[in-house]
Amino acid sequence: MAGSLEAQEVPGTDGATSPFWSYDSRSLAFFADGWLKRIELPSSTPVPICEIQDTILSHGTRGRDGVILMGEANGETIYSVPAAGGTLSKTLIRNRLNGEARVGWPWFLPDGMRFLYTARLDTGEG
Repeated sequence: MAGSLEAQEVPGTDGATSPFWSYDSRSLAFFADGWLKRIELPSSTPVPICEIQDTILSHGTRGRDGVILMGEANGETIYSVPAAGGTLSKTLIRNRLNGEARVGWPWFLPDGMRFLYTARLDTGEG
């Protein structure tokens, strides 16, 4: 029920991890069964966006233009994929020459176009 503060089960999301909202809060994306999936709310059937079987992704964010950014769990790469579906593309790779040990946790800014990310340095800073 829209506007309710009570928790409700979202059918088709069994085994889902790391859910995140679309820019307009009308859909939810999540990782499950080796796929990134999207579900339109209030209720719909999950739609596969891309297979992530060999890539361990741990978090995501979706921008206004339908691009989804996801951080790799090992902190090496931030990937992108169209929310409508497609293949993963490397968007940002940690820069070892600048002392980056890990990159991750991309997050779109309120404009939905630009994003921030966390960079952990070899020195432990970041």
